[in-house]
Amino acid sequence: MQPKKPLKQTTDLRPKKQPKPQSKPNRTKLRLDADEWFSKYVRLRDSERIGDKFVGQCITSGKEMTVCWYDEEKKKWRWTKGSNLGHFVGRGIDGGWHWLRYDEENCNLQSAYDNAWRDKESMISAYKKALDMKYGTGTAKKLIKAGKQHYSLTREDLEQVIHDSKEALAFYIGQV
Repeated sequence: MQPKKPLKQTTDLRPKKQPKPQSKPNRTKLRLDADEWFSKYVRLRDSERIGDKFVGQCITSGKEMTVCWYDEEKKKWRWTKGSNLGHFVGRGIDGGWHWLRYDEENCNLQSAYDNAWRDKESMISAYKKALDMKYGTGTAKKLIKAGKQHYSLTREDLEQVIHDSKEALAFYIGQV
C-alpha cells in the first residue's frame, strides 16, 4: 500500500478583503469643486475669446485682463491669477453655504486687486453701479435683499452647479 499524498489546498481560507465602497464626496469637497468650476464658467462668460485666449473687463474698474490662454506646448487651457470671480454679496454669508454664492447676477469677472485689495467702500459702490448697468436698475438692491433670505445649498444643488458649469465651459471653449 502506498502512502497517501497530502491534500493540496486549492482555496485560500484567509478572509477576502472587500473592496471599499466608493464614498461620495462630502459637502465641503463638493463646495470646493463647485467654486472652482463656477468661477471658471463666470470668468469665461464675462470674457471674449480672441484667438487662443479669453480677455474680459473687471466689473468694478473696467480694467482689461486675460482670463485664460491656451498653452500650445501642454495642450491645455491655463488660468491667470489676475482675474477672479467677484461676489457682490459675499460668499461668507451663512458659513459659505448661502445660495447667492452661485447666483449668476451676484458673481462677475473682477480683477484680483479689486476683489481682494481695493478699498471695500469704493469697490462696493462701483459694483452697485456696474450691476445696475449690466442687469438693470435695482439689481444691487435685489441681491442685498436676497442675501437676507436663508437657503443652504444641498449636495444635489452643488452637484448641479458643477454639472452646469462644466457644460457651459465646454460650450465657451468649443466656440471658434
